[in-house]
Amino acid sequence: MNNVVVVGPAELQETVKVNSKRVSVQENDFTFWGIDTYVGGHGLNITKVLQKLGRTVCFVSLIGQDVIGNVVFNELIKSEISTDLVELGLKDSSHTVIAYDNGFRKFFIDLKDVQQTDLSVNCVNVISESDIVIASNINYARPIIEMAKKMKKTIAVDIHDQDNIEDEYNKFFMENADILFMSNEKIIGKEKEFLKQLINIYDAKIIVIGMGDEGALMYDEMKEVIVQYMPQNVTEVNCVFGTGDAFFASFIHFYCKNCSAELALSLAMTFAENKIRYKGPGTGLLTEEELISLNKKIKREKKI
Repeated sequence: MNNVVVVGPAELQETVKVNSKRVSVQENDFTFWGIDTYVGGHGLNITKVLQKLGRTVCFVSLIGQDVIGNVVFNELIKSEISTDLVELGLKDSSHTVIAYDNGFRKFFIDLKDVQQTDLSVNCVNVISESDIVIASNINYARPIIEMAKKMKKTIAVDIHDQDNIEDEYNKFFMENADILFMSNEKIIGKEKEFLKQLINIYDAKIIVIGMGDEGALMYDEMKEVIVQYMPQNVTEVNCVFGTGDAFFASFIHFYCKNCSAELALSLAMTFAENKIRYKGPGTGLLTEEELISLNKKIKREKKI
């Protein structure tokens, strides 16, 4: 049984270490070991985490018929991810470049024609056999979410950074999510207020806002309470890229194993705190056994 369906991008990602105080168009910047290239993307990152934790995953994605598409497709094969529902439907693959420095990052995201292209693959059988559908907030996920909703499947969505409670693009995803994740990058200092607005408008059973160094804020419908869970101090930070995806995916894994939301969140935070010590989106991933053992050593502070 494909007990998890993941719908989302797989793409080429390049990270560039910059000096944010002296970026200039008039000078060339020479960097040594400062540019890295990965095959990543929200959907692929989530799939790799779930596989590492022992889940059977059906990955649904759109990639291009170009050099990047070939690189991505080969990475899927190498990672033993099924390509049955990975469609070569784009003329050119999406591509992201990330410039970063301490406390600074800027994404240059070239989606090509991905937002105007529909999936033609048939997902009915894999959705009917699934326990949960995990979707990126990308256009080709919309019909799959609608299908999953009709089949009364649990739907989990990560809408990333958001500051508009009724955002025209993301409203569909917020309306249909049973589990809703986002980051606080655009609402720093206003997280609780924003979360309360989400609770009043939408019907998600679980809502989590990742807060970086401040941990995570979670609403659990069963307990009708908002709780902030504090992070452990991580002294060795190598790369934050892919950490949010790892946090989201590991929470879903444990929550769908009938763990309490509180335990699932603690385990997910431990997974992310370990992941951030490694460079690259597919590195530093723990098995379920390793994660549970590591989490037992942690007493996580929480604030109501």
